[in-house]
Amino acid sequence: MMASDRQLSRKNNVNRNLLRELPYYGVNILVVHGQFNNSASISHTPNVYIEKLHSIYDLDLFSLNTGLATSINPDSNILNQHFRSLYYSPNSFYNLKRSLLSSHCTSGSFSIFHNNIRSLKRNLENLQTQLLNELDFQFSITALSETRITNVKEIDFNPKISGYVFEYVPTLLSAGGVGIYINENLDYTVIERTSNPVFQALWIEIIVPNKKNIICGVLYRQHNSPERFLSYFNDTVERVNAYDKPVYIAGDFNIDLLKSESCNYVTLNGSTISTSSR
Repeated sequence: MMASDRQLSRKNNVNRNLLRELPYYGVNILVVHGQFNNSASISHTPNVYIEKLHSIYDLDLFSLNTGLATSINPDSNILNQHFRSLYYSPNSFYNLKRSLLSSHCTSGSFSIFHNNIRSLKRNLENLQTQLLNELDFQFSITALSETRITNVKEIDFNPKISGYVFEYVPTLLSAGGVGIYINENLDYTVIERTSNPVFQALWIEIIVPNKKNIICGVLYRQHNSPERFLSYFNDTVERVNAYDKPVYIAGDFNIDLLKSESCNYVTLNGSTISTSSR
């Protein structure tokens, strides 16, 4: 074998080894991803796969590290623990909504949508077109964290969404800030607006005729002083719970709430924070 042939053979071996490192090496791509390619011929119709998106919580798609990691931010943790949750494609969500409407389950219902918007000015159009319009559902409350609105007196863009009233709390830093889009058919009062270098919080009370009013809060914690944030959180939750009304909390706490058995920032004074933060 000539030297050039040996070099070519070694190069081919290296290339094959590199290919084995790819996540789809040895997988029939047409079968796995054919449902997203109209030209692919597969034995199942695309909807069979798409509709399964409502039950993929059985897969280990989302998991968070509950070990004794030094970081309390779930975004930076290694994914290694099974985490069960329900996920819906827009089409599955539409079918669920249609089913509820047909059974009259939505009469007098209350719904909340939360999104960590990471700049409302930059992503307002995406929020409307890709989320609210695509889902075609007018939520009672659309809570937003990390709006990055910094001006207390005047916003430098138009945050209006048709059918909603917008309330917000600005951030004192470049990141953070919270806001709530409230269905214009709802009566409400603002209970509290809080903004400091550690966290921002907005609490409102929805007036519900002939029933208990509903309290809603949206919070964002900066990447500092978790002790100060949790002190505020515990005191505020204890206070609003004393009203004996339903309380819903949304936001981004930047704390891994699954670490209830190992993290002091999740479990304080023997009580565990159990509300969803993402």
